[in-house]
Parts: sequence; C-alpha cells; structure tokens
Amino acid sequence: MLLDYSDAFALHSVTIYGVRYGHYATWPLDDLCAELAGRPIDLAAMRQEFAQVVRVELPDYRTASIVDRIRRRVAAR
Repeated sequence: MLLDYSDAFALHSVTIYGVRYGHYATWPLDDLCAELAGRPIDLAAMRQEFAQVVRVELPDYRTASIVDRIRRRVAAR
C-alpha cells in the first residue's frame, strides 16, 4: 500500500482469506491504519513520507559505514 505512491492501484482495503475455514476478512485501509497507529492516518501523506525514505534516505543509509550509522543513532538521542 505504501509503495503505491500515486494511488495508481486504488488500494483501499486489505483482505485475508482463511483457507481452512473458507472465510474472507476485509478491513478498509483507513480503519486498519488508524487502529494500528492509534490515531487517524493520512494515507497520501504517509505514502509521500515513505517514498522520501525509500528514494532519498535509505540509499544513503545503506552506503554508510556501520560507524556512521552508530554515530547517527547516538546523535539522534
């Protein structure tokens, strides 16, 4: 859901199928995210934030040395 940055696939619910019981359980994404986060979530803003992390911050993190990563964690405290 978060990787669908522009909502091109119009994902608006999550469904799990229990094969053993032949039962579908479906949750609207807005409700599921709010329940998991403990507050309402703006999916469009969350997608943008996730895209920022994946496209910009993660590549820098992966190329940083372990020493740099530890220094960042210590500095963030």
